Amino acid sequence: MPFVFTKRELDHCSTLADPAAGLCRSFCCKEAVFKALGIPYRFTDCELLSGDGDNECDIGISPDLRRQFAIRRARALIRNSDGEVVVAVYLFGGSLPMENIA
Repeated sequence: MPFVFTKRELDHCSTLADPAAGLCRSFCCKEAVFKALGIPYRFTDCELLSGDGDNECDIGISPDLRRQFAIRRARALIRNSDGEVVVAVYLFGGSLPMENIA
């Protein structure tokens, strides 16, 4: 787990009513950032500290990743439905490869 989640994520999720759902939201967020960037990165450079009922949440992006992609702000939209978690990621101010922009 230390290769995927930060200590803060693990600590935060342990306080939630459903810790597994919190970790799932965080992992989905990291996976969406990977897809948006189009290159592998250390998953611990992305941190989502969402609550049980959050529909939106800021994403913590490491300073190195922010610099590399000129990311000024990162936001996640979260949907939980029938046991399924969907996280859409918005990276603002970045310089992403054009093929990754929909």
